[in-house]
Amino acid sequence: MKNKIVVMILLFSPLTIFSQDMSIKLYGNVNYFTWSKYNAKNKNLSFTMPTIAFTYSKAANKNFYELELYSIGVMRNNKVSIQYDSLTNNQWYGVTNSRRISLKYEYNYLLTKKDTKFNMFLGGFILPFYRSTTNIPTLSTYYKSTTHLFNGVFGLTPRIMYNISKRFYVDANFMFKMFSFDLSRHKSFNPSLTKDQNISKKVSGTFFPKSYTFKVGIGLKL
Repeated sequence: MKNKIVVMILLFSPLTIFSQDMSIKLYGNVNYFTWSKYNAKNKNLSFTMPTIAFTYSKAANKNFYELELYSIGVMRNNKVSIQYDSLTNNQWYGVTNSRRISLKYEYNYLLTKKDTKFNMFLGGFILPFYRSTTNIPTLSTYYKSTTHLFNGVFGLTPRIMYNISKRFYVDANFMFKMFSFDLSRHKSFNPSLTKDQNISKKVSGTFFPKSYTFKVGIGLKL
């Protein structure tokens, strides 16, 4: 009897999965942020690389989950470059290797009626980000160092979706960032310093960071 139950679960579980609404989406991103340095206010507007996202919702409910590969990259700079240290006003020669990854997880609640051309949603998201950087100087007067940065952003996403057809739709949304935090750990390899002196840590947080992202995506229902 137990074997029959297991077989039935294995047979019907794929049907259960594909009875849900799933889609794949390609986003274009526009970012705008401001920051202050040396009593001067700076502004930046940028268009980043397209990102890919996957959505999932239950068949009886238009609320949906979204997982977006927000950022990923590996940089290996094997050429000698000039790095400027703003704290000591010195220049040093070296190479930099870095890795980064960021995933955005979001739950969206339907605000309008079902089965309409236009649908409005309100989502809540968490956006974790990790980056690892290794600096390798080519001059003996400097020392190798590593930096690990973990960043998290929490916020809300109002969005409008327009169904072009049964399979394709357009998604326009705005990321309203409410809180962000940074955890960083820097380690240098200076033999003249102790282990504790070579390591520095920093924790910081910001409510309502001055960073804004507008996204437009084309989705394909699977």
